[in-house]
Amino acid sequence: MPKKRAPYHQEFRDKIIALVFSSRSFVELTIEFELSKKPFVTCFKQAKFEREMHFDGLRTKVNQEFRQTV
Repeated sequence: MPKKRAPYHQEFRDKIIALVFSSRSFVELTIEFELSKKPFVTCFKQAKFEREMHFDGLRTKVNQEFRQTV
């Protein structure tokens, strides 16, 4: 029976997602950090969905500045 890993902390998940959005390969990160793919695929899909919703729906000056920095 395979070993069960302790859940990844949200802070660590956020860091990995930020690395993926900054052009790092998801496959490279899973190898480098020895990650289980399933929890991060779910997190990545959710983060991508949230990111798309913010870019499409919000038009304030603050959000425009945010888009330029991302």
